[in-house]
Amino acid sequence: MNQKKPNKRKAKEVVQVFKDNNVRIIIEDGIEWFVAKDVCNVLGYANTSKAISAHCKGITKRYSLVTASGEQSLLTITEPDIYRLIVRSKLPTAQKFECWIMEDVLPSIRKTGKYDIRDVAQTSKDNRNAFTAECKRQGLKHPSDYAHITAYSYSELFNNSKIRKQSMNKEQMLKLSAFEAFEAYKYSILPENALQLSGIKESMKNTALQLNRVEQLDTIETINEI
Repeated sequence: MNQKKPNKRKAKEVVQVFKDNNVRIIIEDGIEWFVAKDVCNVLGYANTSKAISAHCKGITKRYSLVTASGEQSLLTITEPDIYRLIVRSKLPTAQKFECWIMEDVLPSIRKTGKYDIRDVAQTSKDNRNAFTAECKRQGLKHPSDYAHITAYSYSELFNNSKIRKQSMNKEQMLKLSAFEAFEAYKYSILPENALQLSGIKESMKNTALQLNRVEQLDTIETINEI
């Protein structure tokens, strides 16, 4: 396998999240280079070097990236070698990872030059601001009360009250954004203080349960645009 020298030129780094695993991608001259260690972690390979040596046939390249341990020179691989690793992975999630790469991440990068999770996050932030304003209009004045029912709704929506935006994948972000947009809209058409605290809590629960019945991501995106 051919390996290029560490690349010190400035290139665009994009970070994706697949089932709580970060997958770093370097985009240079229109080519996506995936951090091999990240891909191997997702696919269940304990030894990255051994997996690359045994299964990959393409050119590899090293990039200097800033990590929690400081700047490191990390090995990257291209798209064809990702599929070679997927085929030989023993994990049942390997096929879902392949679909995520082929149908979600790469089309988005090639269309916009970046994966649009930050755009989704901004939409969610805008919805959340409207949602917060309407909650306050409905008589929810104390931060502790707001935090309590937010955690409650997260638990209904994701079966995890501790989940945070920075750890969400695109589908989760869209679901959260749709939830917030729905709640803000419902509150905005009601007279002030129509729901009170208990009513807001029940409203959030109902919306969360309804969204959990929606299985197609396209449907969630459509809801979010209403």
